[in-house]
Amino acid sequence: PRSGDRPSSSAPAATVPRGSNLVLRTLQYRLAPSAGPERLIGGELGVRLNDAGASDTWVTPITASYALGGAARPGVDEPVIDVPQELAVARYGDDWKLLGDGSLAPDESVDPTQEVRPPELVPWAFGGLLADDVPTAGGTSSILSYPGTDRTVAKVRDQLAPAVAAVTAFWGDAWVRKAVIQVTGTPEQFAGFTRTAPGETNAAAAATVFSRIDGGAKTVIGQRVVLAPAAGQLSVAGIGVVLRHELTHVATRLDTADDAPMWLTEGVAEYVGRRGTKVDFTDVAPELSAQIAAGDVPKALPSDKDFSVDTDAARLAYQSSWSFATFVAQKYGEDKLKRMYLAVAQGGPVAKTDAALAGALGVDRATAVAQWRTWLGKQVR
Repeated sequence: PRSGDRPSSSAPAATVPRGSNLVLRTLQYRLAPSAGPERLIGGELGVRLNDAGASDTWVTPITASYALGGAARPGVDEPVIDVPQELAVARYGDDWKLLGDGSLAPDESVDPTQEVRPPELVPWAFGGLLADDVPTAGGTSSILSYPGTDRTVAKVRDQLAPAVAAVTAFWGDAWVRKAVIQVTGTPEQFAGFTRTAPGETNAAAAATVFSRIDGGAKTVIGQRVVLAPAAGQLSVAGIGVVLRHELTHVATRLDTADDAPMWLTEGVAEYVGRRGTKVDFTDVAPELSAQIAAGDVPKALPSDKDFSVDTDAARLAYQSSWSFATFVAQKYGEDKLKRMYLAVAQGGPVAKTDAALAGALGVDRATAVAQWRTWLGKQVR
């Protein structure tokens, strides 16, 4: 951890607009098993440490184990999250002193040209972290935020409990019905917490991430809804749409395979996000509306590759998926929309997901798509 960025385990400081100091339910650092040679600090830094009296240096893998917490204990009272890290230390006499993280001495055995997924970060990886607790149907939810996000935090505080209730109204109460929302103030923070490359997700307003799934306990560990700096430009109603969308991912996580088609997962999340709002079809789906008006009605549901971030194809894919979910809800009812989600979200080959769709709706995919195309033509005049 960076100096000054550690979470407080004492009483919160005076309340400010974004909340107060983060209080953890638990925090522990422990050495992790390590196979292979020890990593020492060399180069110019190693020389400087030696000149300063260090008799030894070491980069060691550790595990940071923590659980929120919030503005007060027990807060969201989540399961413990294990985050692998590396620390660099130097020995002075009988004492070891912490120098920083493992980036001080890059691992020479790692090919620098090889793509490596960015590491999972702890919430206090960036300075200025504050927390605010919000009562929601499943217990306390917590808003974690960073400098420059006061107005966004206020909107989230207003919309979080209603968003949880709206997702429950569609999905039912078989989910945690609480959440951790991280409101980021810089692209670097958003990229760090979503484990993406900076600039890769500039157009995104939010993303939902998690540390791992405990299949035995049927629990999602470390699930977070991360709001991008761009979310600060949204109205209160717009924040509500984003929260309902992302909380749908939270609610459905345990029922969704990694290879579930995105037309389903994003389409239903968009449907729930906009459910109950009075907006015109062309306002929600401007690119899709223009395409339909030009006589080019989609002939198929979008593929996963169509959802590439920040492209015209991605915007069209999200709008098409939302429209298909909306069509299913209107023609077959929300119960069958949910049934379709539960069936198709099991993933697998196209033949399997097509059979799941047919079993849920009572018509095959080709018929459903043909009906959707007719419905689309009636939405744009």
